[in-house]
Amino acid sequence: MEGTAKNGNKYWLVSIEGKYFAAWKSELVEGLKDGDLVDITWQDANGFRNIEKIVKVQNPGNGKEVMDAKTRHIIRMSCLRSAVELMANLGIKRPSMKKLLSLSSIFENYVYGTNSEQG
Repeated sequence: MEGTAKNGNKYWLVSIEGKYFAAWKSELVEGLKDGDLVDITWQDANGFRNIEKIVKVQNPGNGKEVMDAKTRHIIRMSCLRSAVELMANLGIKRPSMKKLLSLSSIFENYVYGTNSEQG
C-alpha cells in the first residue's frame, strides 16, 4: 500500500506475518507482489519498522511447496545444531562462529536443494 507522509515523502507499507513495515524508497518494493516470500532487514525508528533491505527469496523445494517463516526457522536451527554436533564429533572443541555458520549454511542449502554439488 502506498501512502504519503505529512512532510510529503512517499512510503510503501509491506505486511509480513501480520506486521507492517515501511519502505521509504520505491526501489525496495519494486517487483514485489502479494504472497512473495521475502527476507528483510529493518530498523526501529520512533516505533516505526523502517525497511533497510528487502530481498525476494526463491521458494524452497523448486516451487512445489510454500514454507512459512516458522518452518524456515526450524530448518535453520536444525542445520545449526547439526553443524555444532558434527564439529563436536570431529573433535573440534571451540570452532569459530564463522566456521559453524558456514557449515550450517552448507546444510541449509542442501536441504533447500540449492547446493550445486549435490548429486
